[in-house]
Amino acid sequence: MPRIYFPDPLSRQKYFDTIKEVSQLAWNDIAQECKINIRHLTDLRRGIYSLSQLKADLIREKFGVELPKDITIKEDYWH
Repeated sequence: MPRIYFPDPLSRQKYFDTIKEVSQLAWNDIAQECKINIRHLTDLRRGIYSLSQLKADLIREKFGVELPKDITIKEDYWH
């Protein structure tokens, strides 16, 4: 499953802030809509984990938020 890497923390923050603004939901509700735990969503927002392509596609479907153009997508076992 490909992973999404944001070029900098500001880009990642803007992406997640846009999701919150567009959805008009609390972070707990966004996590439920994405079928992930709130802790995992918090770690994604902080950059602890990288976002999977599957979840990015789900976010685009549910909330209509596109990924920034300057992201890096790394395939499985890229290292």
